[in-house]
Amino acid sequence: MIGEILALISSVLNALGTVIQKKGIEKAKRMRRVFKSRTWILGIVLSAVSFVIYFIALNFQRLSIVQPIVNSFLVFVPIFSYFILGEKISKTQAISILIILLGITLLVI
Repeated sequence: MIGEILALISSVLNALGTVIQKKGIEKAKRMRRVFKSRTWILGIVLSAVSFVIYFIALNFQRLSIVQPIVNSFLVFVPIFSYFILGEKISKTQAISILIILLGITLLVI
């Protein structure tokens, strides 16, 4: 159970880091400024921490269980993008999120 929880935390942090990096890129406007953007750097740090947690999760659970959970970041990115970036979630995306969740559940059970 610890491995699954760590994998989920890794997934959430990776998705959040990705969305925050995008926010940093939008705020910087020019590529040279991106590398000095605190927002972008925070996103990079969150993504890096997510990878460390992923590796720890692998010590507690099989890869065939951890990897599908970690890839659930595909579910979290549109949700975080909605709240942080103001992006809309289409019906197709919402249905896709549900299908992904169903697939991950079936793989992990």
